[in-house]
Amino acid sequence: MKNRIIFIALCIAAITFACKKDYEKKMSATYPISGDWSVIYTLRGTPDGPYILSTYNTSFGGADTVWINDNGNFREFTVKAKANVPNRTFEINRGIDIWHNDTTTIMNGRIINNDSIHFLLMFASLPGDTFIVAGHRRTGFE
Repeated sequence: MKNRIIFIALCIAAITFACKKDYEKKMSATYPISGDWSVIYTLRGTPDGPYILSTYNTSFGGADTVWINDNGNFREFTVKAKANVPNRTFEINRGIDIWHNDTTTIMNGRIINNDSIHFLLMFASLPGDTFIVAGHRRTGFE
C-alpha cells in the first residue's frame, strides 16, 4: 500500500513538472528601433569604425522616445530622440547629451528592413561637422 501511494505521488509530480509552458518572446515597445548596432561614422568622406551603438526604450516604456547611446565607443554620447515606431524613424533637434551637456541633433534617423540603421549626427561643439552614421543590427556572431 505504501509503495502504491509513493508511485501515485511520483506519477502526479512527473505529470505536473512535465507540462511546461511555451516561452513567448516579448519585444520592447520601441522594437525594431531598439537594438545593438555595428556602425560606421563618416565625416567628409572618411569612415571611422565600426563601433557598437545601442538604441533602447526609456524607463517610461513608451514607444515615442528612445535613447541613442554610443556606449563610450565613438564620442561618448547619450541622447534621447523622438521615435515613430510604425514608420521606423527617430530624430531629435537640439537634444542634450547627458555626458557632456552638448547640444546634439539627429536627423533622418531610420531603420531599414529591421536590420539596418542610418542617420545624420551633429554636435554643437563641432559646428559644421555632420556625421553620417550607418550600420547593421548586431547578431552576436560578430
